[in-house]
Amino acid sequence: MNKLENKIFGDRDYLIVDDILSKQQSDDFEKKLTSHTFPWYLPTNKETTAIENISQFKNNEIIKDHLQMLHSFYDIDDYENTYGYSEYKEYVNFLINCLLHYFNLDKLSIRRAKANLQKQFTNNKKEYINVPHFDMNKNFQHFNVLYYVNESDGDTILFDGPDLNVIEKVSPKKGRFFIFKGNYLHAGQHPINNWGRIVINMNFELK
Repeated sequence: MNKLENKIFGDRDYLIVDDILSKQQSDDFEKKLTSHTFPWYLPTNKETTAIENISQFKNNEIIKDHLQMLHSFYDIDDYENTYGYSEYKEYVNFLINCLLHYFNLDKLSIRRAKANLQKQFTNNKKEYINVPHFDMNKNFQHFNVLYYVNESDGDTILFDGPDLNVIEKVSPKKGRFFIFKGNYLHAGQHPINNWGRIVINMNFELK
């Protein structure tokens, strides 16, 4: 276990933290992402949530994907080239600075950051999940940080493997951070009762 991994995770593989942002900060952040001036886009195949979709799940009847919009803040490829630059990148930088302060870190090496907006799907069922996936190659040492922008239903679910045995379910509480190692298969759920579910998805190199 390296120094960064130890400082963030200790003897755990994931953690849920609700006190990194103040209420005022989380309220202000929600206003920015729900403003009529913040741009959302339909994703291309390259920009979908799952970098590594698991094809064996395609016929599983509980797996249902519906409309999702996104805003890509930036990506850093294997050659350290940044692309998909967004003029709103300071929103992510704010969250990164809050994480640095909370964990008493000097820096974090981010690989990807984007916002996901899943619209309400009233015909959904509570047992339905989106496609289980890894955000990046599971053999690449990284960890995932989800920041929940607004109060909603639609859990994030962590699995122990392709049999989809549930390890943890995390509800999208505004201001909550869900931090977990990148080798865990996981999936979200579209909201049934709320107008939308907004999550900032960040992937950091674990080095």
